[in-house]
Order: sequence, then structure tokens, then C-alpha cells
Amino acid sequence: MNVPDLSAGALRRCVTSRIATDIGDFQLRLYLDNRDKKEHVALVLGEVESKSGILARVHSECFTGEVLGSHRCDCREQLALAMQKIAEEGCGVLVYLRQEGRGIGLADKLRAYNLQDQGYDTVDANLLLGHQPDERDYTAAAQIFEDLRIRSIRLLTNNPRKIESLRALGIRLEGQLPLRPTVNENNFRYLLTKALRMDHLLDVQLFSPQIRDHARPTNRYRGESIATRPHREQLKAKELLTNRALYFTNPRQVSVREEALPDTGGQQVLVQTVHSAISSGTESLIYRGEFPEEIALDENIAELSGAFAYPLKYGYSVVGRVAGVGAGVSREWEDRLVVAFHPHESHFVANPNTLLPLPEDISEADAAFLPNMETAVNFLMDGAPLIGENVAVFGQGIVGLLTTGLLARFPLAGLLTVDQHPLRRQVSQKLGAKACSSPEETDLQTALQECMPDGADLTYEVSGSPAALNQALDATGFGGRIMIGSWYGSKRANLNLGGRFHRSRIRLISSQVSSIAPKFDGRWTKNRRIDVAWEMIRQLKPSRLITHRFPIDRAADAYQLLDRTPGETVQILLTY
Repeated sequence: MNVPDLSAGALRRCVTSRIATDIGDFQLRLYLDNRDKKEHVALVLGEVESKSGILARVHSECFTGEVLGSHRCDCREQLALAMQKIAEEGCGVLVYLRQEGRGIGLADKLRAYNLQDQGYDTVDANLLLGHQPDERDYTAAAQIFEDLRIRSIRLLTNNPRKIESLRALGIRLEGQLPLRPTVNENNFRYLLTKALRMDHLLDVQLFSPQIRDHARPTNRYRGESIATRPHREQLKAKELLTNRALYFTNPRQVSVREEALPDTGGQQVLVQTVHSAISSGTESLIYRGEFPEEIALDENIAELSGAFAYPLKYGYSVVGRVAGVGAGVSREWEDRLVVAFHPHESHFVANPNTLLPLPEDISEADAAFLPNMETAVNFLMDGAPLIGENVAVFGQGIVGLLTTGLLARFPLAGLLTVDQHPLRRQVSQKLGAKACSSPEETDLQTALQECMPDGADLTYEVSGSPAALNQALDATGFGGRIMIGSWYGSKRANLNLGGRFHRSRIRLISSQVSSIAPKFDGRWTKNRRIDVAWEMIRQLKPSRLITHRFPIDRAADAYQLLDRTPGETVQILLTY
């Protein structure tokens, strides 16, 4: 990692100690900056050395908020949220820099407070005191990341300047994750100024009108050139919030477009997206232009009920937070985390009955797997594995891996998985596959002979490759069954049905998650299947399968990676 313009020995690690907190044990590393004699610290959880994509927060000291509990800012809450998110991930770093008041010191910070009470915002108060709006320096943070030998980070921040500063210092950023503040009557104008004048990634239109009205200063604004009047603040706030939506525009082309946000109807809610999961199978078909034009994208999702034609929105796994409710919706929905079967976009309006609230014991990251976990549950129901059977699974994309994870919980005689990518085969074994093979003919025949010489009793074809279906036929024994979960799109499957298939009494079973198989209709509903999927998420904790996170503005990079080097990915999330 190159960190430019750092004087030798400027920062020195002094001591490391275990620190027990309410959310877990951290290693606290104390650093001394020889330039100004300030002490900075790093809270480290887990093994971070030589790792990429480490969850990180660079946090600056705030005595009034963190020690005294002041409501004038959101610093204390951001510190606590960052530590909690790192603890949930099980690995990460929080760098705590001693630069009070955005670098102006405690005394001038308090003087700035007095000016704010007279009607000036935080930017103008700093300017009147002879300071810049933000004088923080992140050099020490860059040196700490270098000392920890972290390859790249995912940064918890709402501040684009912090992102730019760290990148200029040589820190590799794989993504930005927001820290959503709690708005109150004391910090509203502070947060509004962050958004309007410092470009922080805050959706101020989502703050309730009651707080906006109550937060207006009692004193008159002074100095038209540097002050923003309350009514003009609100007008700008309404213009600030736009929806960023991902569009597939042509084969192998995507773009992120800004759109006006639709009004929330009386019976609807506004959802602000936290992250959305890319479906590597179906979305690859759409990305490459291989989706059949004669059918609807998805008849069971209102936003996807139209036929395939560019440009279009797509996606069906969004985790978000309810940011506003219509007059006819219970206030209990406010601020709830939900899963929606919805395309990739930063905000959307929905009927509450289409949203699935997150159970309290399931993390935001695990919840992104709910749609695919429901598919895997459906596959097991349709395939109906029996005790002592030999089962083969062709394809170890995310749906195949989840299917393997569920099958590994059955008392099977054998569980063989097949995939062309070594990374996915390795993950497959960690999830419980007893043997793995590449689809190369000699490798596959050897694996079958060793694991199930009489062929598989049950074979799942979930690779998305029509050629794999012929291999599945060859791998399945007499009287066996093949559960076909692959969606081939416009690709043709040229089956060899003139050989042993004719005499093998093999059954081909189609499976698709949009409906319940007729034989289950009497006892099963979609909600019951969703409940099972939540329970399987609790058991598998699939967030460990996330290999990449991309900000929505870099969605094109995400799809190029998936298209060109799919063997390097398992699950990709888009963050907002």
C-alpha cells in the first residue's frame, strides 16, 4: 500500500491491549504521532492483516457528543453504530483520531456552537472563526491502515471528502457503507448543513416535517451571503433527494440514472435501500441479452411484469429501511428493516404487504439471501431427497451453494457437487459437500465412480448451462430423478435422449420458485415457505458467501466482473 508524503517514523505504535466491551473483545492499539504528539487509537476485531475488503471506520474525536451525550451532533451514534457493524461482521477496524471539532479544537468548537445559536450554520460558524469548514487530516489513519497491513477497506461513512482524502493517501476502497443518523430537533440543522453544503450522503427529505419545523432557529439569520434561510433549506432538501436506479440499457451495458422519487400514497411506504444482491444467473442472462423476449420478466413481481426489452430495471433482492409512511399506514412500519423483491435502486415506494420485515436475529447482510434461500428451499421440496440417497448438484453459483448447504443437513449417503470454478468448489466443500468435481468428462466420471458408482438417485441441475443437463442425465442412475432449477433463457438445451435415457426411467422435474408445486398446495403457502427460508438463513448464515461489494455507482464494474471472471465471485452486493 503506497501512502505518499509520510515522514519516516511520524507515527509510532506504542502499546496493544485487549479491551472488553458490551459488544465484544477488541484489540486496542495506541499510536503516537511524533509531529504533534497526539495519541490516536485503532480498535481491531479479528484477523485483518493481509486481508481485503475489511470493514473500517475512520472516526474523529467528539468530546461533547461521545462523553457528555450532546444531541447537537450524531458523532456518538456513529461511533456506536460503527462498532456494532464491525462486531456483527466479526472482523474490522475502527480508527479513532484525536482531532476535535473537525480539526479546529474544543475551544473554537464551543465558540462555533455559540454562533450556531445566533443563527449561523456549522460551515459559516467555522468561516467566521477563521477556519475552513473541515480541517481534518487523515494521514495518521492511512499510516495506521498501513501498519495493520490491510490491503483494502469498505468504509463506514457518509462523508465523500473522507473517501477522497483516503484514496489520495493510497488507501484502496472497495466500497462505502452509510451510517444512517437518528434525527432530532437539536441536530436537524447540523445534518441538513452536512447534506446541502458539505455533500454528505444524507437524504434530508426523509426527515419528518415536524422535526423540520421545530428545528428552525429562533434568531434571525444574518448576512445573506453566508446564511441559508430555513424555508430555502427545505426547498433545497426537497430537490436533493432523487432515486438512483440501475438500468440494463443494451447487451453488456448498464447505467445508473437519477429519477424523481414518486410520491408516497396514503397506503404506501417509502423504502431507502441499504444493499441489493445481484442474481448471477438470471441477471447474467439479462446483461448478455439472452433473456427470451416472448415472456414476462417475472409475472409475480409487479415491477417486473413487462416483457424483456431494453432499457429495463431488474433485480429481486433488496434490503432496505422504511424511511417514510403514508397517512393510512401504521407508524409501526417506520424505520423497519425489510426485504423486498424489487429491482436495484436507492429508493422506492411499495405497499407494506409486499415487504418482508427482518427478524431481529437476522443481519442485514444475511437477509440479502432470502430470495435465493427461498429458491433453495423450493428445490428441496420439489426434489424430495430421501434418507440414504446419493445426490449430485450441478452448478455451484449462489443458488447451487445454498441448495448444497441445505442438502448437507440431510442424512444422505453421498453428496457430490460439480462446478467449473475452483473457488466455488472450495466453498461447496465448506458447506458440506462430500466430494466436488469439475465438469470435465474424465474428472466427473472418476468422481462418480468413487462416490456413487450406481449413479445418483437425485440430481439437481442448477448451473444455468444447457450442456450440464446432458451430464446430469449421464450421472443419474436407473429410476432416478433430475430436478431442473436452471433458467436457460434463450439458450437451447440439445438433449441426448436417444441413449440410455430411454430405458432408465429417469424423471425430469421442472422447478421454479414463483409457485408452490401442486402436491403441496393443501398444506403450504408462500409465507410458510418464507418462514422456512428465514430459519435456514439462521442456520447457514450465508453472508459469509459475500465476496464483493460495489457502490451502486460502480454497478458496471460489478457486472463486468461477473461476466468476464465469474470464477472470482460468489455473491456480489450493490451498496447505496
